[in-house]
Amino acid sequence: RGSEAATVHDAVFRVDASGGLEPLAGALETHLTLDVSRPRIGKALTATYGTLFGLAPTYSFAWTRAGTDKNYASTPFAKTGSYKPTASDLEHWIKVVAKDGEKKVLEKEFFFSRLPVIYLTTDDHATPSKSKEEHTGTLYAQGNDDWKSLYDGKMTIKVRGNSTASYPKKPWKIKLDKKTKMFDIPKSKHWVLLANAMDPSGYRNKLAYDFANEIGGLAMQSTFVSVFMNGTYRGVYQFCQHVRIAEDRVNVYDWESAGEDVAKALVKSAKLSDEAKDALKDEMGTDFQWVTSGKVTYDDVTYDLGEYVKDFASYTNDISGGFLYELDGKSGDALTKLSVSCNGSVPTHVEGPETLYTNSKMKTAAQDALQAFFDAATSVDGYTGGKAFSELGDVDAAVGYFLAMEMTGNYDAALNSRFAYKEKGNPVVFGP
Repeated sequence: RGSEAATVHDAVFRVDASGGLEPLAGALETHLTLDVSRPRIGKALTATYGTLFGLAPTYSFAWTRAGTDKNYASTPFAKTGSYKPTASDLEHWIKVVAKDGEKKVLEKEFFFSRLPVIYLTTDDHATPSKSKEEHTGTLYAQGNDDWKSLYDGKMTIKVRGNSTASYPKKPWKIKLDKKTKMFDIPKSKHWVLLANAMDPSGYRNKLAYDFANEIGGLAMQSTFVSVFMNGTYRGVYQFCQHVRIAEDRVNVYDWESAGEDVAKALVKSAKLSDEAKDALKDEMGTDFQWVTSGKVTYDDVTYDLGEYVKDFASYTNDISGGFLYELDGKSGDALTKLSVSCNGSVPTHVEGPETLYTNSKMKTAAQDALQAFFDAATSVDGYTGGKAFSELGDVDAAVGYFLAMEMTGNYDAALNSRFAYKEKGNPVVFGP
């Protein structure tokens, strides 16, 4: 520093073979970072870094652009630590490399898109292509807007769908490691990526969903995203809520969660072990005999739940609802099939809870509720058992559902993938 005043610091360095000094204490490192989680046109992406003993390091930068296959141009189009993406960058990979002398200290890549971007990486680097074959991995969500929550963490992924599962562009079902709000859609662990491979426009499902929601909240929320699987561009997908029982999905009584809650209360009251808690939560969230018997057996001991669980009757005094139905001709492997007819057999199963078959009384209640509506709706006077079809089913929802199917010419309208649900004490509702 010549004749300037200087401050003396204590530090520990490693001397490399060429005489260079590398600080060993983490606090001395410069930590160069670049946030590319929400890139937008005209919004500067700026590298940030700390100082070493108050001295700012000198870095060199190189920004390059590529197509979807990452074959980057040889000549960098920018040589600065800050860059504002332009329209010409859209639907391209962008890479920035920062060097300290000849040493590379940072390399970042991201796909700059008009749409949010989902990066899927499987642990085995294989693309899920077979039904029911589950892969573990990670999911990173990149936004192009100021959403408060995006995801960067573990996931499991598998192929979903029937007809569309046979196409090269696979639709996928994803389960995140934790409940997350994605792109302003209410939080969940469970999501689907619809490939829309049978639709050349790629837009019909989204249009139909939005239309159904406009006329009565009859569909799941969704948004378009660009998808990469193990670094390979797979195209535009529809990121969508999964149809399931949950507060922000199909909001009816959740028997699976109720079973887990009762199990936790029993374990606490009976002073059982953590091992017992895990086992009982798994059992009572899938085997619903406890609902009508009021008892559960663990380790050869039978517990009367009414004696151990406060307000136990509130969980079980009404088994008339908490059901999500799927009317689907391709439900051959469903666990809880129902025998329902409406001018002919209607292939139907209980989608939630899937294992309702474990309690025959609850299964019968679910079956009878749907059958009663069909019987009344097709009768001469609109009644069955002294009740009108308008008491047994939500007529507004049924009309809206029918209109959505007719207006969009939905091929599945009389065949597959039709949903209905029933809450305790309420009529059957068709949708989503």
